[in-house]
Amino acid sequence: MKIQPLNIIFFKNQTSTPKRKSISFGEIPIYQINLKQKNKDGQYSFIPACFSKINNKDKEDIVLMEKIGNYWSRKPRETSYGITVSNNFLWAACDNNFYIIEKSDKSKNTYRKTTCIMETTPVDSEDKSMFRIFLLQSHPEIARKQHPKIKGSGELALYGGVKEAKEHGFESVQLLSANNSFYEHMGFTTMEKYRQNWYELPSSEFDKFLERIEKKYGMKKE
Repeated sequence: MKIQPLNIIFFKNQTSTPKRKSISFGEIPIYQINLKQKNKDGQYSFIPACFSKINNKDKEDIVLMEKIGNYWSRKPRETSYGITVSNNFLWAACDNNFYIIEKSDKSKNTYRKTTCIMETTPVDSEDKSMFRIFLLQSHPEIARKQHPKIKGSGELALYGGVKEAKEHGFESVQLLSANNSFYEHMGFTTMEKYRQNWYELPSSEFDKFLERIEKKYGMKKE
């Protein structure tokens, strides 16, 4: 089956919540994206998904993250960072932003179709020098397998983070991680003045990064 590229849909600056299909709890979709899913023949094809924002003051989203924390903790060795993000979200005093990648399927169990969760700097921060990604974790069934059924969750979470940083006027996206090969492959460079595992993507590279991901995952701008 030939998959048509999806246009990226930008939902901000609207006075009402956009109409959502097969999205439960209180999450708000920001960008329509594509993930890759393995077919029966072992090949990967594009499937629709959303990069969505969740709110730790929203009762429905609190339930969602509690479910994700419980569901992902069944294999705690592989999901320690996922549990950390969930716990940070449930900490009422936390002002950071939280996002999820979720498949756009018919299931109403958002916690089951969530493929990645991410914690970042608040987009309304007055300090625009750095949009920091504190934690990013894929679903345990994705993170612990060499050839998972779903591909692209981490890359597309970064994609959404970079788009948010660009939209809100940040000078760079930065993060601390020991997953060197992944971030180097994504075009992030080490900041030696801090430490070896501190990575940065400056604003001058935002467009190039976004265009590369859009091309890789069959997305295009109108």
